[in-house]
Amino acid sequence: LKIYKGEVTNWSEVGGQPGVIKALIPQSGSGTRSFFESQLKAANGGNTVVLKASDTQEHSDADLKNDANAIAPFSSARVTITPTVSLLGGWSAERAVYNVVRAADQDKYESIFGESGYICSAAGRTVLEAAGFKQLASPANGGACGEWVTGTVSNFKTAGDAGQAGAVATTTTLTATSTKAGAVDLRATVGATAGSAAGRVEFFLGDEKVGTAFPSGGVAELKLSGLPTGKRSYRANFVPTDANLFTPSASADIEVTVKAAASVTVTGATAAYGKAKSVTVKAVREGEPATGAVSVKVGSAAAKNYTLSSAGTVKVAIASTTKAGSLTVAASLPATDTAEAATASTKLSIAKAKSSTTAKAAKSKIKSSQRGSVSVKVSAPGTVTGKVTIKSGSKTVGTATVKNGKATVKLAKLKKGNYKLVVTYSGDSNISGSKAKTLKLKVTK
Repeated sequence: LKIYKGEVTNWSEVGGQPGVIKALIPQSGSGTRSFFESQLKAANGGNTVVLKASDTQEHSDADLKNDANAIAPFSSARVTITPTVSLLGGWSAERAVYNVVRAADQDKYESIFGESGYICSAAGRTVLEAAGFKQLASPANGGACGEWVTGTVSNFKTAGDAGQAGAVATTTTLTATSTKAGAVDLRATVGATAGSAAGRVEFFLGDEKVGTAFPSGGVAELKLSGLPTGKRSYRANFVPTDANLFTPSASADIEVTVKAAASVTVTGATAAYGKAKSVTVKAVREGEPATGAVSVKVGSAAAKNYTLSSAGTVKVAIASTTKAGSLTVAASLPATDTAEAATASTKLSIAKAKSSTTAKAAKSKIKSSQRGSVSVKVSAPGTVTGKVTIKSGSKTVGTATVKNGKATVKLAKLKKGNYKLVVTYSGDSNISGSKAKTLKLKVTK
């Protein structure tokens, strides 16, 4: 009442976490709004309450589910099918649900809405309770289900109170998995012979309750961590919100082995292109050297399995022809029945190989009417490609493409004079460039 009168505006004032309360009320014309306003009026000594609240759509979670400070009147039946909304305890009010029929048509609908009709039957109760409603007790059992009225129903005795038609049976099944060290994931599935059972699932290790979760879509999950390794046995118990509507149920005890820790490391020393390289993989399970195989992936190549030594290590060779640049080497240790999986990687920086260039002029003296020729040889690991450029001062006098480490450069025609020719190899993606010793060339007229 005080919240909707605007007298309480922060959750800290009623023992909650600090936060400005966002009071919501269903839109004008809503039956829920009219009923709620009548309840507020009764609680306010019969005086109409001037609401301090914003409108929201009746029975919609749109303004509630993402705002922890929001509050609105909500049907408890709708809550059972709206998992994003939670009911606050402390206050509730019961309200009858009516089927409106013209007086002249009562006989037509007696088989549906009458005392002996479908709505008041055991089958009807199953449908009503699956939707989150409670079936009123029949008049024969002191209730009001199926009575034709023109006024307000105030007799809320239910079929459950009167012992009519048993609660819907439920079943609970449990799975328990461990994929990480010291951790177990529990997943309970709650089924019902009709409808969606509302309630909670309590998880047990023997007689010790280890956690509680609320089903969403019939599934409740609990993640446990910091557990000792070894075998453990868990059980899940479903506790219905209303035992008149659904029966409790329990799963069988499920045994799971809590995985132990595992680790893998990859270390390696870098070397230039053209030189042999390797990485060392070390794997540990449960504090001891791992046995079996480890999967290693070098760059973009397909992963391969390597057998670990008794020390839990293996040395993996990296081809000398592996291209210069950054190379990622990743290792994966598979899980076992008692230990988790582990992965690790390292990056090797492979430098370009050094080259050496030599050059020799076909003739050291030529006429200005002739074109000189220079033979170039580039020495480096692997297949050498790239370009050779010959300059005289800042002027380029010849270029050629290197094939298999060799190139022949035909010089441009030069005027009479003495020239110093600088021969430069540009390098390629795997090999650094280099220069040959300066050549001397004399051109006569």
